Amino acid sequence: MVNLKSQIERVASHDTSALISGPTGSDKDKFARYLHDCSPRSSGPFISVNVGGFAVENPGVELFGSESNGEIHFGYLEQASGGTLFMQDIFDMDLSTQARLVSALESQSILRVGGHESVKIDARVIASTRYDLQKEMAEGLFRKIYFMP
Repeated sequence: MVNLKSQIERVASHDTSALISGPTGSDKDKFARYLHDCSPRSSGPFISVNVGGFAVENPGVELFGSESNGEIHFGYLEQASGGTLFMQDIFDMDLSTQARLVSALESQSILRVGGHESVKIDARVIASTRYDLQKEMAEGLFRKIYFMP
């Protein structure tokens, strides 16, 4: 049997997105933090957000930021630059925001809400869920995203 600690350390050595799944109360946040701490990004920020807590009217603002009247609000992806963004309860993200996240992860850039120029991002995304995302994808309730097999 492979040691869980060594599995996390192996994943940490690759600068890729990751998904941690398990039932409520299974310390997914501690696994995400350990993965960050073992990675080359450990000296960067570790930003932890609960997707279910995103503003209902425009969740994109929280994730991608916004520009209005010359003022910039940095979203979580920019705040995590050089480090890790841990997105708890990824299943709670609406399909439209999932699509924007896929695009951001693939291009390593974002367009802030209200913005006109693409902004490069450098954040590793670790997501967690208590759901079986393979089943949810088959039912059309979740998009296949960057860190899914």
